[in-house]
Parts: sequence; structure tokens; C-alpha cells
Amino acid sequence: MKKRKLLLIALLIWNFNSVFGQSCGTPEPINSTIYPQEDTNAQAKSLQIKGSSSALCIDVFFHIVRNTNGTNAFTIPNTDAIVNNLNQFYSTNNIIINNAGTEFINNTNFVNIDNDSEAVNLGQVNNKNDAINYYIVETLWNVNGGFITGTANSIPSNNLVIRRDRVFTSTSPHELGHCLNLLHTHETARGFEAINGSNCSTAGDLICDTPADPRLGTNNVNTNCEYFGGNGFNPLPNNIMSYSRDLCRDEFTNGQSYRMRYAIQNEPILQNIVSNSCTKISLVNNICYPQTTTVNLTNTLGATTSWSSSSNVQIVSSNNTSTVIRGTNSSSTGNGWIKATLSNGIILQENFEVGVPNISNHYVTNASNGGTYTLNNRVWNIMDITYNRQYLDYNFKWEVTATNSFLSHSWKQPKFNINPNQNYGSIQIGIRAENKCGCSNWKWKTFSVNGATGSGIGGTIFPE
Repeated sequence: MKKRKLLLIALLIWNFNSVFGQSCGTPEPINSTIYPQEDTNAQAKSLQIKGSSSALCIDVFFHIVRNTNGTNAFTIPNTDAIVNNLNQFYSTNNIIINNAGTEFINNTNFVNIDNDSEAVNLGQVNNKNDAINYYIVETLWNVNGGFITGTANSIPSNNLVIRRDRVFTSTSPHELGHCLNLLHTHETARGFEAINGSNCSTAGDLICDTPADPRLGTNNVNTNCEYFGGNGFNPLPNNIMSYSRDLCRDEFTNGQSYRMRYAIQNEPILQNIVSNSCTKISLVNNICYPQTTTVNLTNTLGATTSWSSSSNVQIVSSNNTSTVIRGTNSSSTGNGWIKATLSNGIILQENFEVGVPNISNHYVTNASNGGTYTLNNRVWNIMDITYNRQYLDYNFKWEVTATNSFLSHSWKQPKFNINPNQNYGSIQIGIRAENKCGCSNWKWKTFSVNGATGSGIGGTIFPE
């Protein structure tokens, strides 16, 4: 009886809620796991984290609720189109969604969900432990009689329930984000996040690149997706996990992307959702000039592919499943990328280094006084020299201009120690790096050894 009464009310407020409401029924998390934060060093990210070749593929299985007699209770959405829509948000964050199948649940009692417990019960019907279970219903209500758009039954979770009119809106990636252990950006279960971000890893949504959110909504986000609430806040109106306007929500942050991938790999409830069925792009570490490198796609499932690249990368040839690339010219260096945009919504971007190493851009030297030791009754200073960006596919060569010094140098480690004579005034130290394209230029730095015992270390850090 209640269902029939509520349905009329639902239809009357459907349009208002669809346009203005972001009512998520996902329960507030209890003792949400605190994960390590993403490495925010841009140089480390660009080369040490390899982009889409390391993407995770996850299965999503669809359950569409119909009437008990097997007739459709609402217009059945195209589940491939739902996956394509999800991939537009997730594939750029190195998570690829695979459509693992669709089934019908013929039970009129679940067509319109009355409360939270009923949503939980639906989430157990034909639940598959090797996929995210995506249940589609006509209407959703929570325990307080509130009209909601979607819900994940816990954080993290392997199931979500969503209204059929929200499957192609930002509600869909929002609820999937909860399944993958993302909290609302305005979450307070572990306390309020400070506006200055000082407690960002232990309060709020537990992610440091999502600023404190005063609970975004139509009262403080305008139709241009601009926040106007003031009070010192600077939230992200375009964040998918916020309560901002639906048409504004279109991005995850790097920290959210990292948290989801970490959850997929570490949370027991998500361990079995990983699949090998998605499109993959081949790993690229380094490209050169004039030598070419072939980048391959596998399992494109008939999708057409459009290729694009950074300005220091030339696309020599391409088709739907591969492209041949090289550096734009002999002087091309730095960070580069190749991007495959598929017609099914998947976007794959592989990041790599172009040309010979450019150590003046990637490296800063540090020197430390490692102490002293005695050899043949003479006091020697131990000085550790380190380049603090390490790329495992580089070889290194060191040179020292001073005489009568003991030098250990390595072709693989960006660190060595030198033991200068106590009478030295200065030492010239140089380094160059090598990858498959060749060697960088030498980079030099002068260190001073001051005092009678050689205990002081000085010099200007480069690059300037």
C-alpha cells in the first residue's frame, strides 16, 4: 500500500529532484580505513607511475528489476551505454570498467525501494562476489522517507542500487566511487577537515587533494559551477563525490584515483572484482628519435580508436589497435604521452620519457657530511653526494676533478661517496645519466671542503 502512495509523490517531485537534488543514500562510514596518500611529486608521478598500462580492470554486473510477471516496470537502459559512460570518468583515472553481464530480477516488491533495509536486501539477490553488482530500480526512499537517487550499501561495497533515471548522470560514477571506498568530500565521520588542510589525511574524506567541503549544493554553487559560499572554503564544485550540481560533477582528483586503486588491490570485498577483459595499452618507458616504438592495444572489442600525443611525440602511423611513434626531432626531451580515445568511452594515456635524460630538469643535488675516518694516520672526510630523483631505467656516470681523492662511482645508483683530503679547498663533481636513447650532458657542481679537518661542506645547489 505504501508503495502505491509513495509512487505518486515520487512522480510529482521526480523532475525537481533530478535537476537539483544529489541525495545519496550511502550510509555514513564507520572507522573508514586511512590509506597512504598519493605521491604528489609531479616529476615522480610522470615517470615512476606509468599511466594506463598499469590500469586496473574491474567487472560490473547489472541487475534490472522487473515486475513479478516478467514485464518491464520501466524502460530498460542499455547497460553497454552505462559502462561507456562510466569509463569516461574512470578510464582517465586508470580504472577500466568491463560489462560482465546483465540479468533480470522479477520481483515487483523491489521495483520501488521503500527504505534502507530493503535496498540492502536487494543487494543480496543474486549477488556475485566477483563483480560490482549494479541494481537498477524505479524509485528509492531511505528510512526517513527521503527520496534518494542512489546508494551503495556500505563503503567499500560490491553492490549499489540506483534509480533508473540516474544511470546516465553523475550519480552513477558517484555511487561506484563509494563502492571503491571513496567518501563524500563533505564527510565528517572522522571529524571536520580543517580549511587549511592540516588534518586532511585523518579527517573529512581522508584525501589531501580534495579541499575541505562545507557540503556543496545549489545554495552555494551557481549554474556556472562556481562556489560562492565564502567563509574561507575553496571546495571543488566539479568533484564527483561532492553534492554539487549534477552537471558540474565530472572529475575525480589524483588522490581519489589513488585511493580507489589502492582499495581494489587491498580491500577483501573488492579482491575478486579485478578482471582481464578490458582494453589494455602496452607499457612504454622511453621513446627516441629517429628510432620508432610501436604501442599496441589489446581487446578493443570492435571499438574505433583516435590517437593523440604530446607535442614532443610524433605519430608516424596508426590504426584501431596500434600506433607507431617516435620523438618529434633529435632535440625532443622531457615527459611525453600517447593517448588512445576509444568510441566506447575508454581513454588510455601512457606516460613516458622522450629522448635522452634531461637531468637539469629532473634532478637536484644534495650533499651531506657523512663523518670522518682515519687512514694511514690521516683524517679523511666522508661526503655523500646524491641526486634525489631515481629512475630505475637510468645508468649514471660520475666524475671528480680533484686529485688524490678516493672515489667510488656507479653506473646504476644516483649516489656515491667521496673521501677528500683534509687540505682540499674545493671539489668539482659532475654527473650524467644514460637511457636507451643516449647520454645527457654533464652537469657539474662545486663543493667546498672547509677547515683544517675537512669537516665543512658547502657549495651552491644546482640547477640554479
